[in-house]
Amino acid sequence: MITYFSKICKGLLKKIEQQEKTDKEMYESAVAEYKYYEAACPNCGTIGKLMPHGKYGRNIVSYKNGEVSDEKVQTQRYKCKSCKYTHAFLADVLIPNSSYSLCFLLSVLLAYFERSLTVAAICAKFRIVKSTLYEWKNRFMDHKKLLLGELLNVKTSALAFIRECLDSEDWPSPLQWFHEIYGFVFLQAKRPMIRLVPP
Repeated sequence: MITYFSKICKGLLKKIEQQEKTDKEMYESAVAEYKYYEAACPNCGTIGKLMPHGKYGRNIVSYKNGEVSDEKVQTQRYKCKSCKYTHAFLADVLIPNSSYSLCFLLSVLLAYFERSLTVAAICAKFRIVKSTLYEWKNRFMDHKKLLLGELLNVKTSALAFIRECLDSEDWPSPLQWFHEIYGFVFLQAKRPMIRLVPP
């Protein structure tokens, strides 16, 4: 899988609050800005050998203007001319192995940590069940601790951390650092298997 961190996701909090773009529009912008012909293959590391190799559809659940929507996006696949492996392109707007967008999960968690709504009201607003909300909250807390470390994790509230991640105008973002350190995406449920490439 090619995990691409686009500058589209800078200042996500503003985008979420002002609802400037839908998640589908942000995803399509990231796809358009990706320069596969300059990218390295995630398998062998060879630069400039990726070629488009078909597409497949996937759902993206997002929240805009007070409504939950389920839309389709096209996921591009690339094949490396050097090692012959194929890779699906996934922009940071989407979380691997999930239909929910990053903005959707962060919007739910922001509502939870702001404590302005009850859990029942949050679940009704975003059309999710309580067990899903608590699963996301626990995963968020685990990943927060991984990114911040033990001491800073204790000193930083969940709300402060989520606002820092969402408000970040820095590049690379804390979410990109997380991926670079741990090899999977922030809020991703299933950690990918590590494939050892023979020398």
